[in-house]
Amino acid sequence: MKRHPRSRGTPRQHFAVVCALLLCISTGAFASEQSELLYSRGLVAFHAGRFDAALKLFDEAVAADPTDAYAHYYRGMTYGRRGEWTPAIADLRAAVAAKPDLEPAPLELGVALVEAGQYRDAIEWLERAQRDEGSAARASLFLGIAHLRLDDRSAARTNLERAARDSALRQPAQYYLGIIAYQEHDWPHAREHFEAAKATGGDSEMAREATTFLGKLGEGERPRGEIYGALGIAYDSNVSLAPSDQAIKNAAGISGEADGLVTLFAGARYAAWRSERVEFSIGYEFFQSLHFKLDDFNLQDQRPYLQLLVNWDPLKAGVLAHYDYYLLRDDSFLQEGTVLHWIDLPEGNFGRSEIYYRMHRQDYFLDPFAGLLDSFDHAAGAHQFVYLGAPERFLSVGYQFDHLDPINAAGDPYGYDGNEVNTNVGWMLPAGTLPPLQQISTEAGFAYRHERYASQSDGRRDDVYLITGAAETPITDHISLTLAYLGTINNSNDAAFTYDRNIVSLSLGVRF
Repeated sequence: MKRHPRSRGTPRQHFAVVCALLLCISTGAFASEQSELLYSRGLVAFHAGRFDAALKLFDEAVAADPTDAYAHYYRGMTYGRRGEWTPAIADLRAAVAAKPDLEPAPLELGVALVEAGQYRDAIEWLERAQRDEGSAARASLFLGIAHLRLDDRSAARTNLERAARDSALRQPAQYYLGIIAYQEHDWPHAREHFEAAKATGGDSEMAREATTFLGKLGEGERPRGEIYGALGIAYDSNVSLAPSDQAIKNAAGISGEADGLVTLFAGARYAAWRSERVEFSIGYEFFQSLHFKLDDFNLQDQRPYLQLLVNWDPLKAGVLAHYDYYLLRDDSFLQEGTVLHWIDLPEGNFGRSEIYYRMHRQDYFLDPFAGLLDSFDHAAGAHQFVYLGAPERFLSVGYQFDHLDPINAAGDPYGYDGNEVNTNVGWMLPAGTLPPLQQISTEAGFAYRHERYASQSDGRRDDVYLITGAAETPITDHISLTLAYLGTINNSNDAAFTYDRNIVSLSLGVRF
C-alpha cells in the first residue's frame, strides 16, 4: 500500500516538534514569571510613593511580557499618579483588552479619561464599573463629574447623590452638587451642599474651594457688577419693510433694498441691593447699527433699566422695567417704556413653566409716525419647558395674547388683538462636536401669530410667521461667538402690509 508522504513523520521529527512546543511554553512561562516578579517589586515602590522607581520596574515588567494585563494596569496607575494621563489611558486600555475581567481596570480607565477631559469616552467605562458593587460609589462620583462637564446636570445630580451615600466620598460629592446648584442659581441648596463639603473636608483644597463659594454666596450669588457687549456684522434682506407687491413699491417709491450692516452693543449692570433671596439691579445698554448703503436707517438705542429678582423657593419671580430712546440717523425717532413681570415654576427634572405680563408704551417723534402709531400694548403669555435630559436641552411650547391700543383716533386702524402660538427647542452640543470649537449652545424657534385689526382698518387680518435660530460657542471664559437668524413672513389681506424679511448676523460677544 502506498503511503501518503505527510501521513506520519519520523520519530526524530516528532521529537523536534515536541521540543519546540515545550520551549515556547517554558519561554512564555518564564516571561510571565519575570514580569510578575518585576511588577511585584514595582508595587513596593508604588505604595511607598516612589513613583519614578516604580515606573522603571513596571516598564521592565511590560518589556518582559507585553501581554501581562497586571503589568500594564500597574504602569497605567503609576502614570496616573504622575498626572500623565495619555500613557495611563493607553496602558489601562491594554490591561482591559488583555484581561476583560480585571475588575479595577474599567473604573481606573474611566477615571483617567475624566482627568484627561475625555468625558464622553469615560462614561462607558464608568457605567461598567458602576455595576460592580465594590466600585459603584467611586464610579458614580466620576460619572457625576463627567456628566457635569458635559453640561448634563440632571444625570450629574443623580450620580453624585448616589456617591454621597458613601461616607468616604461624601465631601467631593457634596462639593460638586453645590456646583450644580450654583450654576442653576439655586442659592439655598448651593449653600447647603458647600456647607456639607466644608464640614467634612477638614483643611483640604476642596474644603477651601467650598469656603470660597460660601463667601461668594455671602456677598451675593453673582458678581455685583458686570459689563458686556458685542460687535457684529449682519445682512438684512428688507431694511425698509417694503411690501412684496412690486406695483405698490413702485407707486410708493420704495426700493426694498437689502443691505449689510455693522452692529455695536454695550451694557453694564450693578446689583445695588441683594440678599440671599432678593436682588435689585440697575443697568444701562447702548445699541448702534451702521448700514453700508442705506444709512438713513442707522438706528441708535439708549436703554437704562431696573430689575428685581425674587427667589421664593421653588418659585422664582422678577420685574424688569426699561426706557428706550431711539435716534434714526441723527434725529429723535421714538421713546418707549416697558414693564415685564414674570413667574417661573421649576418642575424638577421634568422641566419648568413660566407665565408673564408685559406692558409696552410707544411715543413717536418723527412724522408720519407721531400721533399715528403712539400706543399701549398689553401682552400676557405662558411657556411650558420640557427638559430633554438636562435644562440646557429642552422643548418649549407657548401662547401669547396681546392687545395694541392706539392713543389717538388717527391710529385706530392700527389697533389689533393678536394670538400667538410658539415653540422652541434648545440643545447643547458638547465640546469636540465641531473641533476646534468648545461646547455649542443652539436654539431654534417657530411662532405663528394672527393679528385681527380694528374695524377702522377695513377688516385687515395679518398672519405672521417667525423663524429664529442661534448658535453660540465660547472662545474663552469671557468671549463668545454667536451666529443668529431671524426670518419674518407677514401675510396680510391688505397687500400693502404683505412682506418678508431675513436677517443673518455673526457677532463676537464679551462679558466680564
